[in-house]
Parts: sequence; C-alpha cells; structure tokens
Amino acid sequence: MKTAEARGEEAGGRMSLGEMTEIWSQKETFLRGREEEGRARRRRNSDQLRCSYNSQMRRSRNHWGTSEAGIKGHADRELAVIFVDEDDVGTYTIKSIDDPRALNKTIYLRPRDNCLTQNELIAKWEELTGKCLEKIPISGDDFLASMKDMDYATQVGVGHFYHIFFEGCLTNFNIGDNCAEATLLYPEVQYTRMDEYLKRYL
Repeated sequence: MKTAEARGEEAGGRMSLGEMTEIWSQKETFLRGREEEGRARRRRNSDQLRCSYNSQMRRSRNHWGTSEAGIKGHADRELAVIFVDEDDVGTYTIKSIDDPRALNKTIYLRPRDNCLTQNELIAKWEELTGKCLEKIPISGDDFLASMKDMDYATQVGVGHFYHIFFEGCLTNFNIGDNCAEATLLYPEVQYTRMDEYLKRYL
C-alpha cells in the first residue's frame, strides 16, 4: 500500500488537500509515538537512578547522616541550602523552553520556602516525626574522610554534598543580569515544599 507522500511524488509533486492532511496525520502519529517512547525511557532511567541513589545513601548511613537517636551535620548548620523536587525542575524547564524572557539566559531555581539551613530542615523533620534528634557536628575534613571505604558512585555524591552543605555553592552568589529565577518567572507553579517532601520518608 502506497503512502500519500509516495502517491504525491508519482503525480509530479501535486497533492490534494486530503493527501497533504494524511501526510501530516502520519507524521504527527509518528512523532507522538516517539515522544511517548522517550517519556517512558526517561521514567525508567529516573526510577533506576533513584533506586541506585537510595541504595548508596543507605550503605553510607554508618559514615554520616541520620539514625534513630541523632543526626550528623556540618559544623555551620546556619548555611542555607536550596531544595527542589526533581518533578518541579522538569516543570520549570518545560515552561522556560519557549519563554522569550528566558531566551539566552541561565535559569536558577531558588524557591523561597525551600531555601533552608540545616537547622531549619532538622526542625521540620523533628516536627513531622515527633522526635528530638541529637545534633552531632562533623567537620569538613571528617566528612570528606568518610569517603575512604565507599564505592566511587557514593564518593561522587558525598563530594556534591560537601560543596552544597559546607561551601554553600547553591547560595553563595547573586543571580546576574543575564540570568533569571524560575519561581519569579512562573509564580503560578505550586512547587513542592520540604514539609510535603519529607512526608515521603515517614
């Protein structure tokens, strides 16, 4: 069976409106299929990465992190950190794609309600669980030293956490003129607050 496009070529390039409509319909069906396949593949990859990350974090709990009685944290627990749910990252990314205000600009995510110090984050967890945790300070050197017996993937994660929690790399600079902040561009987006996010781990 010949496609409308093939029939058009045989007719010397002349196609009727119906044939052109059929071609576009075929292309749209093909593109929708590719898009659905891409979404499914991204979901599978995201689930695999999340499972791998959670597994790595569980293996490293004996080195640093939380326990039933206490929590290890950097010495300066008043350093602000930004927390953003990955689904919200996707939402803001999609909105900025065809937004002329975002053209040729770096888009930062700094949701005001999720810009928290470690003390504030711990307080939210204590409120949700009804437990008061012992705060055990850990120096930057000790934090980095905890990577010694970890696998490479977990070491990379610890390195990222060091830059975020000890150096404040997410908040120690101002957003420049050639940049924009996503929550100000799209105030209609109801991003996930940390109170809601933490409930997933109860």
